Amino acid sequence: MQAPLKEKNDIKIFILYLMRNIGYPLDFSNINDIVVQDGIVNYFDFAECFAELIDMGNISESKDESGETVYAVTEQGKHVADSLQSDILMMIREKSLKSALRLLSFKKRGSQIKCKSEPQPD
Repeated sequence: MQAPLKEKNDIKIFILYLMRNIGYPLDFSNINDIVVQDGIVNYFDFAECFAELIDMGNISESKDESGETVYAVTEQGKHVADSLQSDILMMIREKSLKSALRLLSFKKRGSQIKCKSEPQPD
């Protein structure tokens, strides 16, 4: 499946929208997971746009209490996300935010999804 968002500005707005609505700092791995999980954005576009958002001052980098690097949306980034979010289809925004919150909830609880299949006896 081809990622629906291809324009760099749309991808940046999408990243800021998700991070803004999560509301707390996340590490790179979690941000990557929530942005690419539904196939809206591919990994390479995400990584490039994320780095540019940091360089432009829309996302800040800091250390949490365990010393891990985490990222948060700056005031400038919040303004961009709030004023430009309508550029992204509402259906994409809502579905992706719901998926992101579900994924982060699973991770916080330490939940894992496992699947096992066994052949049916003849």
